[in-house]
Amino acid sequence: AVSFLQNTLTAFLQAHPEVELEIYCDLSRELHRLLRAEELDIIVATMPTPRMPYLSRAWIEQPIWAAAEGFAPQMDRPVPIGAHLEGCDYRARMIGALEQQGRRWRIVYTSPGISGLQSAVASGLCVTALTQATMLPGMRQLTEDDGFPVLDPLRIGLFYKHPRLTASGLQLVSDLVASVESVGSGIRVLPN
Repeated sequence: AVSFLQNTLTAFLQAHPEVELEIYCDLSRELHRLLRAEELDIIVATMPTPRMPYLSRAWIEQPIWAAAEGFAPQMDRPVPIGAHLEGCDYRARMIGALEQQGRRWRIVYTSPGISGLQSAVASGLCVTALTQATMLPGMRQLTEDDGFPVLDPLRIGLFYKHPRLTASGLQLVSDLVASVESVGSGIRVLPN
């Protein structure tokens, strides 16, 4: 969501000053629960299955290993990982890929927000899984040549409950869909 959500929301709020938005960030499973409980109207979240209720658009994100430019992997030491909280799909993919490879790892930094992870990576404290769109200057992608396995892709979706939304809410969904479809090569939009 980071690659398109902020600009789209800012433009929407400027065009609709009468609308009050509340933005809530959490693990995808919690966002899905809150949507079902009608505590949230629109969510962007990972998808545990290809078909889910309230799905508007789906796309594939390819996580990549991110490290500071000067990071030198040490194959004889555990991989220092920065990750979101337990239950995060990116975290699970990193750990699963390293374990499948037989590599030791340890969590050295945990943060609920992406900016904290980006800072920890850029400072050289750890490596993490990001997308190409969330890489920052001073970071580099680690590949199989560096000893890091390819991470499994993630299916992401934009979800909403149509009958609950006002005309402004439907416009926001339309704006978000347009943003998803314009992001480009980092996202493969899937048919509904």
